[in-house]
Amino acid sequence: MAKLYAMRAAWTNFTHVRVPLYFFPNHSVSEWFWTAAYVALVIGLTFWGATYKGKRNYTRVFGLASISQIPLIVGLAGRNNLISLLTGISYEKLNWLHRVAGRTCVLTAWTHMGAMVGQVGKPVVNPKNLTTATGILALTCISLMFLSSFGVFRRLAYEAFIALHICMGIALLVALYYHRPMYRHWIWASMVIWGFDRAVSFAKAVYANLGRKSDQASVTLLGSNAVRVVAHAPKLKWRAGQHAFLIMPSVARLGLESHPFTMANVPSETGEAVFIVRAHTGFTRRLVEHLQSSEGQVKCFVDGPYGLPPMLDHYAGVLLVAGGTGITYALSHLLGIAKGARAGKSAVATARLVWNVRERDDPISWISPMLGDIAAEGLHVRVDVYLTSYGSGDPTEPALGEHKEGGHPASPTSNPEKEGLSDQSHNGLLVVQRGRADIEAIARSDIADVPRDAGGMAVVVCGPTSLAMDARRAVCRVNSAGAVANGQVPIEFYVETFGW
Repeated sequence: MAKLYAMRAAWTNFTHVRVPLYFFPNHSVSEWFWTAAYVALVIGLTFWGATYKGKRNYTRVFGLASISQIPLIVGLAGRNNLISLLTGISYEKLNWLHRVAGRTCVLTAWTHMGAMVGQVGKPVVNPKNLTTATGILALTCISLMFLSSFGVFRRLAYEAFIALHICMGIALLVALYYHRPMYRHWIWASMVIWGFDRAVSFAKAVYANLGRKSDQASVTLLGSNAVRVVAHAPKLKWRAGQHAFLIMPSVARLGLESHPFTMANVPSETGEAVFIVRAHTGFTRRLVEHLQSSEGQVKCFVDGPYGLPPMLDHYAGVLLVAGGTGITYALSHLLGIAKGARAGKSAVATARLVWNVRERDDPISWISPMLGDIAAEGLHVRVDVYLTSYGSGDPTEPALGEHKEGGHPASPTSNPEKEGLSDQSHNGLLVVQRGRADIEAIARSDIADVPRDAGGMAVVVCGPTSLAMDARRAVCRVNSAGAVANGQVPIEFYVETFGW
């Protein structure tokens, strides 16, 4: 059995290897493999079907290949889709396939255009030639959507990216509807899929907001760049790690626009859902500014829950790693483990939460109201908070995942109160340290405490892409095939990244 676990560890580590390429710096071997497999399948079937009435007609088949991607693209852009229902893979994980299908659509559309030029000569945009005009309009729309989808544009102006995607998407569907009437069933299928997603989301939102005492959510300013939102939603039932969309008409530019945030707590008798939101740009920045100029009540509606996070109760040890507001995902899992342990439904014996945070405005206050619920008999819990903004100017400070001889790269904060931090120790469960966490050293320390005959160990990461990639490399070094073959319990790695 140890050899099988070792082979699995070797294969998993290989698939996690990062293969950076131009605009895609964080893609792994597995992502590149499945991307290539999907594109090859579509292109292969396209060439195979190129024979039409005894002739090779690449213009027709590449156009058909392009338009056939539209229902899949539309379906995977929504929160509720049949693929998630059938596979158990959450919609945000399937966003990778949404992007691959979109790029395949662009590739086949431009090939269709090139084949058309080669077949009939340079096309001329003629208002009387509806096929040509709508074809060029559709190609323009899909190209703009593709160019604006790169990470650099999403990070600079995410709301503009969403608005452009929606406008260009509508124009694309209209153009394709009139481009080739014989293929309108693909457009109708896309509209049905979109309507299904909207109907399910509306039903979820209506149900989640039933029985509320008020449509007002309590919003508390945490320092200068973050807020805690507490919404009363007794009908909302969620699992640790799931998220919901918040609709705040008084903050949003478009009245019913919604934004996803992870619940930081687990369901309780109070019926409250707690969210921690850090201000970036757009909606989150307006929320902080709105709170600074008004009282701590905001009209808020909840749509959810969404997401299919991992079940962690069957592991013997769990290491939760968070960066910034990724603490909401990690903290909810820790609270879920403690709740399961108190109910006798969890096998977890040790659970550690490691939080890298830059904030100097008392980040402990973000989570302190919920730390009282992490204690449980038979469960050893520890929370390590690493203040990365302290000591960041030290050139000897190692980066995440680098091992510093003699211990961790971070040093304990001798006087948290002097640093402007909450002085609550929560019975010794919480340790505040300067610097950045050494995930490899922590994982090696924790896995040594997991018995070899136990249910293994899970490492769960939520934070920026850079944190996820560094933690993945650290776990691969700990979970080596040699170590597992020698009896070390295997590690399961789960990652939940956020960002644009």
